[in-house]
Amino acid sequence: MQKNFGMRATALSALMTAGLLAGCVTTQTGYSQLDNEGKREYLAYAAAESPVYLRVVNSSLPGGDAAASVAAARHATGSIFGSTAAFTANPAEAKHADYYVVMAVNLPVSVPTTALCDDKPLPPPVPAGADGFRLTAGFCTGGAALSTSTARGPAPSNVDDEAFRALVRGAMQELFPIERERDPDEQGNGIRIGMFKF
Repeated sequence: MQKNFGMRATALSALMTAGLLAGCVTTQTGYSQLDNEGKREYLAYAAAESPVYLRVVNSSLPGGDAAASVAAARHATGSIFGSTAAFTANPAEAKHADYYVVMAVNLPVSVPTTALCDDKPLPPPVPAGADGFRLTAGFCTGGAALSTSTARGPAPSNVDDEAFRALVRGAMQELFPIERERDPDEQGNGIRIGMFKF
C-alpha cells in the first residue's frame, strides 16, 4: 500500500512539473494553407514509411544548427497528439524528404513565417526579447509553407535542456493541432498558454 502511494506521488509530482513547465511556454498559430485535418493527413503521408526530415536554423545554442536539429528531431518524435510520426535530422533517412519541418530560433518579427520554407538563407536571429526565446516552425513542401507556428518560453541553456524540449513540443503540437476545426476568425490569431487558448 505504502509502495503504491509512493509511486502515485512520484507520478503526480512528475505530471505537475511537466504542467508547470508547459505553462511557461506559449504557442501561436501562424500561416495555414490547410485545415487541421489536412495538415495531419500530409504529416501521416510524410511519416508513413520513414521519419520526417526536421532541421533547425539560426540556432544560438551550443553545437549550432547540427546539434539543435538532432535534439529537436528527438524532442519532436512522439510529441504530436494522436500521431506516431517520428522525425530525423538526416534527410537521407526521410523517404518523403519533399515534406519537411524547419525551425528557426528568434526569427525577426519582420520576416514572415512562410519564409522558413523558401529554401533561402534567413536573416540572423534577433536577441531574445521580453517574450523570451522564440522557436518558429514551418511544415513545408517544395519550398512552400503548408502551416507555421511559434512557441515562446524561457531561454534554454543547451539543446538537452527541458526548456528546449518544451519549446519544440509546443511548436509541433500547434503545427499539427488535434482539433478537427478552428473558427476561421481565429486562424493565425490563437495564442496558447499551456493547454489554454486565448
